[in-house]
Amino acid sequence: MIPFSNQEDSKPQSIDWVPWISQQVSIFQIRQRPHPILCHPVHGPIDVMPDHPHEGWCYEDDEIDLSAPLGVPTLTGMSIPL
Repeated sequence: MIPFSNQEDSKPQSIDWVPWISQQVSIFQIRQRPHPILCHPVHGPIDVMPDHPHEGWCYEDDEIDLSAPLGVPTLTGMSIPL
């Protein structure tokens, strides 16, 4: 449950994902990952989401330019692979 006061800021809400795949690497180490829908191809598991509907945005398919930079400071210059 997300406290209502968390919805008043511009920070995304941390999420805990349920392991979808587990792989034992050694006796002491197990690698886990969430479902592929929560995995970024370069940056790994997604662990934050908007905590209120107005913090996210949906676009129609024809509104998206797949060759445009993503506009995320840590991903400068990257575009969505086709």
